[in-house]
Amino acid sequence: MYTVYPVHPYSGGLQKIEGRRFSTLYFSRAAPEFVYTLHNTRNGKSYFSCTSRGCVVRGRCEDLDQVFGEDLGRGFVTKNHHNHIGDASIVANLRFSSACKRRAAGEPTAIRRIYDEEKARHPDATLEYRALENALYKTQRRTRPAQPTCLADLRDLPSRYMSTLRGTPFFSRRSDAGQSLVFVSPDVGAHARHCKVLFVDASYRAVPGLFSCLVTLHVPVSSQTVPAAYCLLGGRTEQDLAPLVQHLKETLALAPALLVCDFLLPLQRVLARAFPQARVTGSFFHYTQVVWKRTQVLGLASLYHTDHLTGRVVRKALALPLLPPHMMAQGLSDVEEDAREGIEELGVLCDHLKVLWVGRVGPQELSMSGAPERTCSVFQDFHREASKLSPSGGLYPFLERLQRLEDGYTAKFTAITA
Repeated sequence: MYTVYPVHPYSGGLQKIEGRRFSTLYFSRAAPEFVYTLHNTRNGKSYFSCTSRGCVVRGRCEDLDQVFGEDLGRGFVTKNHHNHIGDASIVANLRFSSACKRRAAGEPTAIRRIYDEEKARHPDATLEYRALENALYKTQRRTRPAQPTCLADLRDLPSRYMSTLRGTPFFSRRSDAGQSLVFVSPDVGAHARHCKVLFVDASYRAVPGLFSCLVTLHVPVSSQTVPAAYCLLGGRTEQDLAPLVQHLKETLALAPALLVCDFLLPLQRVLARAFPQARVTGSFFHYTQVVWKRTQVLGLASLYHTDHLTGRVVRKALALPLLPPHMMAQGLSDVEEDAREGIEELGVLCDHLKVLWVGRVGPQELSMSGAPERTCSVFQDFHREASKLSPSGGLYPFLERLQRLEDGYTAKFTAITA
């Protein structure tokens, strides 16, 4: 015999809930709270069964026109008796997991953040993060667009990656051949036009496979720096960099007096041509980082604190860019003179300075004498944050992490300027 339950809005009937399997629909009674699954629909009637293992309850609904409504059906009937009691926690967990999956499928927010925010909205849910983590990652992967296999596939960037997490425009430019993608932070980008000192950095590690480098534009805010633009490039030549720099100059109305960048020589030359009124210098941070790594490779780091001569040579080598260009050759000679009195590895370090820095880079580009900013640690903080931009997973997971990185820096910028 069937038991009839009439529908009352918000106080009865069936309600739609996304189940643990993303493609399956589950339905629950308001009170007592049992969960049913939809089997099929015939002749205008929908047939259900209880999801509890071993339960023989079957249900039927006469009208299921509003499938996506809050309340479903005009009369729900069940046959037989449940062999278990209704458990409100099951329904609460289904609602909670459904909300988490909908967000994981539709936005690039970090999975842990989605879980924490939805847990605050569903205090009755008892599911732990470990129980949902894999399912949410699978949902996020399944709903991403197909990964591009070559740069030509990037002619149409999916809309979900063209805005920030706050919904403001983020994507700025794509080259005709898809060789570059430019993203500009709206709030920080508007601040860049008033800055007389700008910092440009090129990173080669945290880059998805289709591209060769990530170029970022940083602006000073109070005593800190914040990225204003992120540019993925397929090449590092002047032909690749020139359109990018020109686009940023026109879009952000840049008029700097000083540009500090790393020692990517094509980038320095392009910046010098695009901003003839500005001085372009190298980054002291990048120079000292490379020279100190060379010191470690040569085994001189352990002697730096114990051997007076080794410490003096290394310190002079690290301070070489602080000399004016016309004194660079004399400064290198002083370093070489001291190195002759020490071990052979000091001579190898001097050869490194002579061939790479003074010879290839050049005294004019290497010298930072008189520059008001030399970026001893400006890029260090960004590199620490950019290490989270792992290229694993392809381009679209990278862009999702880039959106989260931009959201964090925008919050930092807002807090500083408030």
